[in-house]
Amino acid sequence: MYNAAAHIAETLAAVSLQAIPEPWRLEIIVVDDASLDQSAQIVKIFPDGRVRLISNSVNSGRAHTRNVGLQAAEGEFCLFLDADCTYAHRHTVGVYIDLFTRGARACFGVVTTEGQGFWPRYQRVNFEKRRHHLNPLDMITTANFGAARDLLVRVGGFDEAYQKYGFEDRDLYFLLQKKLANKDVLILPHIQVVHRDSITIDQVCDKMFEAGYYSAAIFRRKHPQIYRRMTYARFDLTLMPKRLARIGTVMLRGRQW
Repeated sequence: MYNAAAHIAETLAAVSLQAIPEPWRLEIIVVDDASLDQSAQIVKIFPDGRVRLISNSVNSGRAHTRNVGLQAAEGEFCLFLDADCTYAHRHTVGVYIDLFTRGARACFGVVTTEGQGFWPRYQRVNFEKRRHHLNPLDMITTANFGAARDLLVRVGGFDEAYQKYGFEDRDLYFLLQKKLANKDVLILPHIQVVHRDSITIDQVCDKMFEAGYYSAAIFRRKHPQIYRRMTYARFDLTLMPKRLARIGTVMLRGRQW
């Protein structure tokens, strides 16, 4: 988590209330990525003895922070949940457990939203599009994800080169796909979490810029063929030098010298 004081108590409450079938046990690990707000203090006083807080000494990014949690986990399977998300119902973890019991090795759920603001409506529209066109390149998110711990360790966890927003989830998906020879990596729209944060259109643009400028470049170098099949590639001017040249010409013509 990073600066999640507004939502972390609600997230922990949703996890704490999950119905866990016998003989399974749930450990709850929260990794604080050097938050500047009261996030860590809220976690420390949360009334559930299963909650364990680990704090990064410096802000290290999403991939590293998730790996810290992975390394600290003791269970056979690990579930990942963003600090501003809650499970859609109290049996979500039980659904994951059932899938793992029946042989699944890695499962990706989806993120949805509630409310009528810009971000909730934007997310719902995208969710419906993705649900009807089940394209792994668009559905992948590790805000709602579970896998066998030994499998995650074998693929090296999340690539910590991704220090900015985006693409570390898709990168992990293709590593898992390769390790499992395209078997047992499931994308399941019925396993849902609700994103509770409220984001403005300016904040969305900032996130997309960060993902496009930093993270997309890393993913493009590692998985060039896969990247070209993604929606991002349609807007990547480095793949379209002629279009970039035309845009540059228009900009120069419009400039008053």
